[in-house]
Amino acid sequence: MHLGLLARAARDGRSSLVVNLEHQLGRLLDGITEQLLQHEGDVTHEVDRVVPHDHHPRAILLDGGIHFPGGTCLHFRDRGPRQLGSERHSNLVLNDRAGHPDSVPSVASTRPPPLAGRRSRPYDAGMSVGSRPLVPSRLAPGGVAHGSRRAPTTRLGGFVALTKPRIIELLLITTVPTMVLAEGGWPSTGLVLVTLLGGSLAAGGANAINMVIDRDIDALMERTRSRPLVTGVIRPREAMVFAISLEVLALAVLWIGANLLAGLLAISATAFYVGVYSLWLKRTSRQNIVIGGAAGAVPVLVGWAAIHESLAWTPVVLFAAIFFWTPPHFWALALRYADDYRAADVPMLPAVVPFDRAVRQMVGHTVALVSMTLLLVPVARWEQAAAGPRLGWIYLLAAVVLGAAFLGATVLLGRRPSDRLSMQVFGFSITYVTVLFGALTLDVLI
Repeated sequence: MHLGLLARAARDGRSSLVVNLEHQLGRLLDGITEQLLQHEGDVTHEVDRVVPHDHHPRAILLDGGIHFPGGTCLHFRDRGPRQLGSERHSNLVLNDRAGHPDSVPSVASTRPPPLAGRRSRPYDAGMSVGSRPLVPSRLAPGGVAHGSRRAPTTRLGGFVALTKPRIIELLLITTVPTMVLAEGGWPSTGLVLVTLLGGSLAAGGANAINMVIDRDIDALMERTRSRPLVTGVIRPREAMVFAISLEVLALAVLWIGANLLAGLLAISATAFYVGVYSLWLKRTSRQNIVIGGAAGAVPVLVGWAAIHESLAWTPVVLFAAIFFWTPPHFWALALRYADDYRAADVPMLPAVVPFDRAVRQMVGHTVALVSMTLLLVPVARWEQAAAGPRLGWIYLLAAVVLGAAFLGATVLLGRRPSDRLSMQVFGFSITYVTVLFGALTLDVLI
């Protein structure tokens, strides 16, 4: 089967695009094949290598042109976003026989920034969650990915990678400052180490289970193809045994070294992350990270419970702050890799709604986040939760300045959409939570 494109003028002066997949119209693309394949190589080979055989790809028609893998574009005189459906990829062939280059008004082989023009609706606002476009990130072997894409080559490295150490580190950034606030000073170093160990084991187990569940979509996303269950370094059964062992150890360490409440909170976070987020919401709801992200806010409750063996309003406010921080943090990354999420049928918000709508939600959650960080000061004083110094000007100044900067960054992203800025917002979100909780610790200790 060949893909044919026919542009004809209508009586009112507008041009229309007619797609025909019949054999006899295949020659209409012949004159432009060499330009389409100039930077991409053999498209058919790349599709067969990357796209599963039961996949139904879609070319994206944006701003009057078809955007092909790698950024190559066919531009037509009529403007406006559409989607061009096609048959299965095994029947999609672009050949290079001599043909009729005049079939289309113009052809350009360019690589526009992926986010350029998204304010004018880069994809249909009503795009169904189940649609799976043919996207550049799935076809370009040298596509970018967040962090290192080096696959672990040893089994030990594979088991370490299952735990997602960088995510664990980010979760634990909030644990120690919360313990300092609960104690009103530096708590027992032994208790801090036990709490960090138990929290790391619980988070690592949860991440490993998540990799087992997501191994099918990890194989489809450029950013996650080097994960050990995708490369085969670790088998799913081994990963599950490893993950469950980590959870059992986490409960034992926290129960013995701290208290039962801290252990149960850590295990409940795993249960919520796996059951609510990974198994239910991630593939069914565009609000997946909003609700499922609550699991990432539990470490502050664990840290507080390790000190007091109970909870109070102060750790609840901290929980709310991390809860509202998670969506803008993760959506900034998802904006950069929206194509990957659409390709894998994961309805992450930036992949299924217009860009400006996703940014508005980021701004709304950031406002709520800043409100919670400011509310923490009067709540902690009202409860007199800390036995030592109360939160003062160091934390308050950090909360105001960092909050204003985070909010300004998200607003700027809406006005100047770009991959670079989205990743800068993502990076700053990590800096934000690190410096904020560092300021909290410093305020209490001095």
